[in-house]
Amino acid sequence: MNNKKQIAIVTLSAIVLMAMQLLWISHAFRDYKDGVMQKLEQYVSASLSRELDLRMSNMGNRKFTRIKIKYADEMTEEERLSLKGDTIMVDDMMKKKYGLDTKDALIQVQADNLIAKGNFINLHWVDSLLNDRLTESNIKAKYSILWLDKDTLLLDSIGTLRKETARTRTTRLFPLGTKGLQFVQVKVDVKSSEFLMESMLFIIASALLVLIALGCVVFLIITIKKKDKLFKQREASVNGTVHDLKAPLNNVIFMMSQAKKKVTDTTTIENMDECIRQSRNMVADIESLLVTARKDREQIILRKQEVDLISLVNQAETSVATQYAGKNHAITHKFYTDKVLIEADSVYVTNVIRNLIENALKYSDDGVSICIRINKDNEWTLLQVVDDGWGIERKYQKRIFEQFFQVPLGKLYRREGYGVGLAFSMYIMEAHEGKITVESEPGKGSIFTCWFPN
Repeated sequence: MNNKKQIAIVTLSAIVLMAMQLLWISHAFRDYKDGVMQKLEQYVSASLSRELDLRMSNMGNRKFTRIKIKYADEMTEEERLSLKGDTIMVDDMMKKKYGLDTKDALIQVQADNLIAKGNFINLHWVDSLLNDRLTESNIKAKYSILWLDKDTLLLDSIGTLRKETARTRTTRLFPLGTKGLQFVQVKVDVKSSEFLMESMLFIIASALLVLIALGCVVFLIITIKKKDKLFKQREASVNGTVHDLKAPLNNVIFMMSQAKKKVTDTTTIENMDECIRQSRNMVADIESLLVTARKDREQIILRKQEVDLISLVNQAETSVATQYAGKNHAITHKFYTDKVLIEADSVYVTNVIRNLIENALKYSDDGVSICIRINKDNEWTLLQVVDDGWGIERKYQKRIFEQFFQVPLGKLYRREGYGVGLAFSMYIMEAHEGKITVESEPGKGSIFTCWFPN
């Protein structure tokens, strides 16, 4: 991972953590304002009720309308006929939202009596009562109390809130009386500073957690960078060592080829040919390891030319024949024609076919039957290696093309290979703009298909 990516990860982590912190603060502040507004409405209602009591007390010995509460179903017909004065339908009043309960509804009736006598609301008293309530609850906020008419036009106002802002919140309309002629409404500016003061300890703790989390991210990135550097050094050393093995092997192949020219004994020549073939197989295996290891960093360079796919199959079979001469097996062919021409790198494609044949021989019992089929349609040339070996469970069929992955075989089977062959085969097929697929079932064998574009 380069330095730019590391900086990007740390920066992105910081942005995400800060965004989450700000989102939490935003939600918490919204809940705080909702709580303040809920308390404010309770305090406004209580202050209006108390202000009404004060106005009634200041009227001295003046007569007030007496209110008697009795449920209709508890009254006799004679009692109903004997009633004098107005009958108040509390249920209807509550439906019109004059009050939340019977008590509030009756308070509005008392307000009607005062309004009828020209004794209107005293905003200074309401302001003083509301301010006392807010002070007791330690709520510091600028507010204005509005006295409105039936058309919500302003009759009078009092308070410290002079200018509305985006933070300004408004209470519901509080009716003064049952006629719907006058209302009181309060506007309040809930400042974030009060919320921050109340939540300072928690915010500081959250900020510390964010810093600790970022520190952990930075520490992990530094640790990963060190390990990645060490891994790359080891990988370069191993790859260099593996690559250096190709030179002596190529020298062996060259010297054996030169020496073979001076040998006349047939058996010796055959042995020397086999030695050359096996050395070339080792060179091919080394190339497979290097291609697989470098795939993510270096593009595979192909030397494409028109080649006969059937000829490549024969070369691949010959290269594995001696290695598995001691294993009882049979290889058959199903080719739709005697010659199949494709545009490909013959060396790499031969290695792919050899890998598939070797896998069919490795992961099977004695007597395995292998069939190599070649078909063609309008879009693809298909090469299939079909065997009746052990097969592969479905859950492993995608993973077998990963680098160094090996299917678990259990203790009864000897593990062979390093999990490189199929990953190499997939890289080579993709470089040829083709693909490789597998169909398999445990106990019934496998079908590996190479798709070459026409």
